[in-house]
Amino acid sequence: MAPTRPPGARITPLKVDSDSDADDEREADAKAHESFSAERKAMSVKIKNVFGKQIMGGVFAKSPSSYEGVLYKSRVTAIKPEEVEDHWDTGSDHSGDVLERPSHLGEMDDERPPSTAGGLPADMADDVSSADESEPEDMTQRQQLAVTLRNYCKKENNVKHLLDEGAVVALCGLAGLDDDRIRCAVAVALSNLTKRGDYIDALLKAGVMVAVLQLATGLPAATARRQAILKRRWEYGIADPAPGSEERRRETAGLRVALHCARTLANMSFCRGGEEAMVADGVVPACRLTLAHGPKSAANACVQALYNLTTVDEPYDGLDTVVKAACALPVTEFMDARRVAAACCCNASVFFTMRARLIEAGALVTLKAVADDDSPDNWPFKAFRVADAVANAMHNLAAARSCRSDLVSRGTVPILCMLADYCDPQRLTAVAQTLAKLSRDVGSRDRILRDGGLECARDIAMRGRGLASATRPLAEALLNLSRRKGSIERICERTYEVNDESLQATRDAMAEKPEKSGLDFDFNSGSTIDETTCCTGVVAADVLVLLASSQDPSTRLGWSRALAQILADVSSHTSFIVQGGVLKPIITILEELAKGGETSKHAGGASVQFVEALALACYYVSTGGETEKATEQGIGAALVNIGECLKIAIQCHGSDDQVKRDRAKLRGGLTGPPVDDEDPAEERVLGVVAEALDNLAACASPPSMDLLVQGGMLPCLTMLLRGDALAVQATCATALANAAFAKDAIFAAFVEGGDNSPLTDFSNALRRHIFEPDPEMDPSSPEYLGADVVGACDAALVGGCCAALASLSYDKTARAQMQKAGALRAVLEITKTCPVQITPGDEGHVITTRCATTLCNVSSDEDDERRLQLVEDGIVAALGRLSESYSEDMQNDIARCFCNLAHASETPSALVKSGALQILMLVGTMRASAVTTRKCVAQALWNICTPSTLEALIASSLAPPAEEEDKKKAPKDKTDAMAFAHAFGLLAAQDDEQTLELVAALFAATCMTSEGRKMLVLAKNKVLHGAYTLLRSKTRSTRLTAGLAACNLLRDSGTSKDAARTGALHVVRVLSVQGDDAASLACCGALAAITGRGDEDQIKLVARDGAAPVPVHLALTHDVLVARAAVRTIACLAIHECLRGPLVKAGAPTALVGACLRDAKDRDANADAVARGMLYLSASPELVPDMVSQRSVAGLAVLGKHVARRRSKGDANATARLADVPKAVVACLRRFAADSSVHEQLVNDGGAACVAQLCIGPGNDIEHCARDAAAFFCDIARTASLASDLGRDASGAALLALSSQSSVSDDQAGQWRVLRALFDLTHYDPARRGDLVNSGCCLAVEKLSTTANVQARQCAAACLCYLSEHKPSRSRMVSDGAVDALVRAAEDTRANDVTKHWCAVALANLSAETEVSKGDVAALLNVTFSEVTSSPVKSNSVSSSEEAPFSPSGTLTRKMTTRVKAVLHGVGEASASTNELMKGSGNLLDASPLTPDWSILSGEGHAAFVAATLAQAPAAHHDALPPRKSAGVAEAARVTAKVEGVDPPRVVHDFTECAALEDSVPLEDFAADDVLHVGFPKLQDPPPLDPPSE
Repeated sequence: MAPTRPPGARITPLKVDSDSDADDEREADAKAHESFSAERKAMSVKIKNVFGKQIMGGVFAKSPSSYEGVLYKSRVTAIKPEEVEDHWDTGSDHSGDVLERPSHLGEMDDERPPSTAGGLPADMADDVSSADESEPEDMTQRQQLAVTLRNYCKKENNVKHLLDEGAVVALCGLAGLDDDRIRCAVAVALSNLTKRGDYIDALLKAGVMVAVLQLATGLPAATARRQAILKRRWEYGIADPAPGSEERRRETAGLRVALHCARTLANMSFCRGGEEAMVADGVVPACRLTLAHGPKSAANACVQALYNLTTVDEPYDGLDTVVKAACALPVTEFMDARRVAAACCCNASVFFTMRARLIEAGALVTLKAVADDDSPDNWPFKAFRVADAVANAMHNLAAARSCRSDLVSRGTVPILCMLADYCDPQRLTAVAQTLAKLSRDVGSRDRILRDGGLECARDIAMRGRGLASATRPLAEALLNLSRRKGSIERICERTYEVNDESLQATRDAMAEKPEKSGLDFDFNSGSTIDETTCCTGVVAADVLVLLASSQDPSTRLGWSRALAQILADVSSHTSFIVQGGVLKPIITILEELAKGGETSKHAGGASVQFVEALALACYYVSTGGETEKATEQGIGAALVNIGECLKIAIQCHGSDDQVKRDRAKLRGGLTGPPVDDEDPAEERVLGVVAEALDNLAACASPPSMDLLVQGGMLPCLTMLLRGDALAVQATCATALANAAFAKDAIFAAFVEGGDNSPLTDFSNALRRHIFEPDPEMDPSSPEYLGADVVGACDAALVGGCCAALASLSYDKTARAQMQKAGALRAVLEITKTCPVQITPGDEGHVITTRCATTLCNVSSDEDDERRLQLVEDGIVAALGRLSESYSEDMQNDIARCFCNLAHASETPSALVKSGALQILMLVGTMRASAVTTRKCVAQALWNICTPSTLEALIASSLAPPAEEEDKKKAPKDKTDAMAFAHAFGLLAAQDDEQTLELVAALFAATCMTSEGRKMLVLAKNKVLHGAYTLLRSKTRSTRLTAGLAACNLLRDSGTSKDAARTGALHVVRVLSVQGDDAASLACCGALAAITGRGDEDQIKLVARDGAAPVPVHLALTHDVLVARAAVRTIACLAIHECLRGPLVKAGAPTALVGACLRDAKDRDANADAVARGMLYLSASPELVPDMVSQRSVAGLAVLGKHVARRRSKGDANATARLADVPKAVVACLRRFAADSSVHEQLVNDGGAACVAQLCIGPGNDIEHCARDAAAFFCDIARTASLASDLGRDASGAALLALSSQSSVSDDQAGQWRVLRALFDLTHYDPARRGDLVNSGCCLAVEKLSTTANVQARQCAAACLCYLSEHKPSRSRMVSDGAVDALVRAAEDTRANDVTKHWCAVALANLSAETEVSKGDVAALLNVTFSEVTSSPVKSNSVSSSEEAPFSPSGTLTRKMTTRVKAVLHGVGEASASTNELMKGSGNLLDASPLTPDWSILSGEGHAAFVAATLAQAPAAHHDALPPRKSAGVAEAARVTAKVEGVDPPRVVHDFTECAALEDSVPLEDFAADDVLHVGFPKLQDPPPLDPPSE
């Protein structure tokens, strides 16, 4: 099996809908029946009266005394019923006349659904027998005749007699009768009759096919009858006939006819030369009908017949219908004929006229289905594989030009991808040639790429890289696929992931060897490529690398031109150069060829065209963006070797140029008419080399330039400069000038040699061209070469030399030598006299630009005296004149020169006095557009604005203008003197990052002083707006610098209002997300300062500009100091109502909770700020649900526990520092509890537990938290579902502790809150009533109720009432004085009936444990029934002596005992409806006092808190400002580019235009009309059709 393919290589075959094929098949059947109707009429004439005269007597009598009957009986062999199953399986033709299926298979045939015309039923799981029917006694004469002929045909010796005497004609006549018995006999007779191959031709001529077609035509009717019988049995519940019965034999007659028809067709298909006649006689419809209505055993014979009909030497009419029928064979659970169909397609594809018809017949679908099948199973041709047949068929189909588009559009390329996954030379050759043929169709190339054509080529190249017959078409295919416009991008898109799997797959594929039967040698044995070289992730690059190892000349030429064609598109460079590594083969070949000469192994394939294509490929590489990678790989050395390789190519192959004449026409006069001894090929190749080196030198980095120099670039260019080709000379001068731009990387190479150095040559060239013109360039000289040539060469030579001299000024030693030689005087003179108002491209542009560069470089020396002297000598005025030029390079050099001059201790003030600021402003904002120039302007301004200079500029800006006597001349405002401030707005509009950094530095330096901030505010708004736009910078340091300056404006009380109004708060928002700690602190300080001052207008601006969420985001930072400052800033903002909503929406509660979850040290530091922030935010009731949903309660709980822990440890400092935290925490939770919708989450998150701990836990602060805690429990306890959770959190104990606090016990509202909370707890949590009683709840209630108001006393009574319901606690309640308290409450004149009723119920519950004292009963009765005490005691009452046992106090009489019982009974009944007491009109339980409005934190404390926040977030000191520095020499980005204004004659364009005149690759080796003749023989036996196992 083939190894696993690398990712991206395999293409999954597409599914094809076959509905249209079924329609075509039905049409073909109909047409076939119509064509045979005429023949049947002619045959019927022969069949009529076939015996000539009437037969008298019983010829076929069955009487024992009849001789003829005896003979007939002797020919009939009966079969026993028990032998039926054996004959069923064997399908023997010599079985008896009894045909019966096994019992277990009878259901399958009987239940078979009606078949369609195009397929074999899927549920026909078993074959039908070929046994003959028995002859009953009542046969007709025709039936007897049919059976007799059938028996005659069983012996081969009878065949000749049967033919000669007209038996075939008789059988044809009998076959048309609608009699199943006759049709079965005829079918068996024809099957036996056609077994002998000697008489096949005669049988065909005699009309056997007509009989078969007649038999097949009757099969649908037989199937219909069988289905009708089956349906009738199902409808009426009739049992199936017994096996072997006559009824069963009649039902299966059609299946036996179909089986023998199939065998007859298979036998007839061996008729060599009679295929066309068979097709004309209807063999295809007969096969289809037989397959559709016959048993599965008939399928093999039908497929055999169809295949044998395709094994012909010449095409015939109807061959396409045979192939179409073979391809249309369905795949069922017992039949898969696609392999045989593929062989049919292969046989037919040899013929040109059949190729288009094969595609229409659906051959591609069949070929695709078996393309990946290399299994020899069920394949009758062992000399070939199935995939070989598919490959040959695809190759032959692609040979037809008209079929290529259809082939590609129908999914041929994925088939080729499957076929290429096997190392077989014939198959690889066929697939490669197929791909090459398909690629010649221009409109299909995009589809080929999308379908995996390159992956297919890669597979072929990996397995057949040494097979010339495969590599040549691959080279052509790659060349064709890369020709169309836009195809390179799609080629580059064909990539895959390089991993261990793909490397291993590549390794396995390259290690594959062909089978011994294929070749006796390994055609890849000479290849030395490893898998890492050709597994790069780029499919096309892998193909190019693999093809490079081929030594075939045609492959080499196609490979080199395809490579050049691909690299011509710069979008391919990254994929092919960096990732694909296609330069390595080029470099290796050129190096080995240059070193080995004519004896090199590459010399045989190195033609002039091959070297020319490689040169062009290297040139295209030099024009892209991957020149650095190419230089690192050694392209410089390759270009140097091309000259030597060209000489070798000319020596070995000659210099015959096929398009020399056309190229001479295209060259048109650029270099004049070609001289006799001039070789155009050599000129254009060397010109390409010079231009490539020019491109590389123009963009090479110092390391790359070192590699180019080491590769011999300078000697090569010098040699070319000394040549005779003017265009090459001009290009070499430009290349050397571009090389000089590398400065240090190549300076030593230029100066090496002294008087013979390249520098000397440049100098001499410049001097000669300026002062001593050459005769060739003198118009008066007879050697003058023409204006065009002279102009081009002059621009190149003069411009290149001037550029080189300017480049040398970048070296300090060179500048010293230039000064010593007097070069500076020449530069100054040129500056004074040259025209300056010129545009790039005008005459003199290069010279003046390089003079400006030289001035810039001279001023770069760090010599303060020289710089000051230059300023004093008037260099500012000179630079001002040069600044009038339209040259961007001059503007850049001027800006740099100013920057260099200002970088000295004494020059800034002198520059200001000389007007340098105005020139710089003009250059930076109007005359220059380059980013680098504006950056230099900003740097120059930064250098000029030293602290002393800046102070003077600010003072002059703030100084009031001199008063004018004429009021009209007075300035309108004070902004006229602020040109320096306006520079911020102008320069801040630039897009250069370094410029923005410098402007930000100026802005920050100005904001460091109060005067500077005042100047900015007094200027126009656009100044501050421009300064704020610095925050758009992509550089983080710039944003930080400008943002910190804006924060300083906001912190200053004198400038904060104007700063906020103009957008400084937006700056704070941007600054806060920069990730800088100092900037984050500055943001916090600015916001804290604004809100701390309390200016409502500024606070509204904070809300409007969306700055409130800033500290929320900063609080989540990892830096401790920033997080602390942010938390404090949140508290500062939260005190203002308009900011609370934005804070909560931004997640301020979450941020505060996060501060609580830090370590203990941070939690301790943030405690006060968190508590304040939460408290301030909770002041807005509408925000409470959002705060609670953000887990504010959990954070407060953590904070409360932390503070309590610190207090319990006795830390005096922490206790003092955190004094306000407990009460702030409890107060915040109290505000939360006021919202009943959050009660459940409030308790679940630990709010109640926190309050309880701060009241009774270790380190509690109950003294300061009492009032808020009481209000908290009062609100929270009203929710019935939380009673048990509150009891778990020790809320009852906390309430008892709160009852003893003076702030609660002395306040009637506090008393009510505690009593109401206790009432709710006893009401909703019966399980904890005993714990409350044991904890002294009765005592606390009694104590509070003594001074409480009416409402509170009712709460006390209700509380005691519910406590009394706990029976185990009643004795404790009595002992704690509950009865006395209840009595007093009941006797209180202010108590209403509801309060008395509560008392009555409670007394009733406690009565069992009560020691009644004097007046208790009376009080009880008074509470219950007022008439008890008011009614007089009757005279007949019981005496006091009788009352004593019942009343120890002696106050009750025996008469009253009955009434007390009645009273107590009534009270007992009323206790069951105590809940009704809370619904009546006298219910005072809900008569709560006003909402607490006491202040927790003082205003003085908040002011101190803001001051501490500002101290923790100090103003930033701008330590990260950029340094004041000189700009140095001229801009590096410009001097490493090509020489501008120099355009030497180019020969590459001539080459590319002329290359289009040549063909891509010679096509003689694989012409388009060749075919692969693979003759599959006729099948002697039915082929196996078993479907492949899953």
